[in-house]
Amino acid sequence: KDGHENEVLFLDAGGRPCTVDPSLPMPVRGLRGTAYSSGRTVYENDFTRSEWVEFMPEGHAALENVMFAPLLIDEVTVGILGLANKKGGFTDNDARMATAFGELASIALHNSRLFESLRDSEKRLNRSQKIAHLGSWELDLISNSLYWSDEVYRIFGLKPQEFSATYDAFLEAVHPEDRAAVNEAYSGSLREGKDTYEIEHRVVRKATGEIRIVHEKCGAQEAGRRARAPA
Repeated sequence: KDGHENEVLFLDAGGRPCTVDPSLPMPVRGLRGTAYSSGRTVYENDFTRSEWVEFMPEGHAALENVMFAPLLIDEVTVGILGLANKKGGFTDNDARMATAFGELASIALHNSRLFESLRDSEKRLNRSQKIAHLGSWELDLISNSLYWSDEVYRIFGLKPQEFSATYDAFLEAVHPEDRAAVNEAYSGSLREGKDTYEIEHRVVRKATGEIRIVHEKCGAQEAGRRARAPA
């Protein structure tokens, strides 16, 4: 994280003898350190006689030539792509290709981190909603598709595979005597261009017939979507 050593060294020795444990951390130094600190691709075609060879760990596969390309996210080096032992040596064109590949790898890494962060946030949200007995859902007015958080399913006593995730399916879960009022509150907000509205109504849990009272607050969002939060 501080740029001083790899957390894990992934090594493909290309069939050459190598006894270095690939799971061991390795200091970011030598030519690899140059690529890391400068943020640019570097290579050495006479590695065995270069100053960098002294940084080779004992048991490492023999290297004739090497190339290191940085992985950059927001102009900060977050990793290194290493290549070695190209027949005939590396060229400037190879460096450009490695740089481009590093950019693609950086995008993939960045997206992976964003996905992990989003998934962690969703887990925290679900835990919080479960504790507070508060759910949220979002309706796409164009496709009529509906997204429910886990807690909404628990409130309504449904499972995702039992719910078609549409506004009409939601209305079916509303108590028959309350459906007209719920639909009018929703339709009226669209008709009158309201940013928010609130309504309290009953829902009937399909499996048991149990009746529950929920309070919903709906607010307009961008791109023609609307979100509700039953509790």
